Amino acid sequence: MTTLAQPKESLGRAGVDLLLRVLDGTAPIRGTVPSRLIIRQSTGPCRPGA
Repeated sequence: MTTLAQPKESLGRAGVDLLLRVLDGTAPIRGTVPSRLIIRQSTGPCRPGA
């Protein structure tokens, strides 16, 4: 099964930072958190008749 790995600690920190900015009345900032696509063997085209 193909999955998307995301750094949970970085996501949590970004969420808390956003929440604190909103509560403080500061303009929220946009950002990205790096993620990694993990393609596993179970992915592929469907077999005919399956």
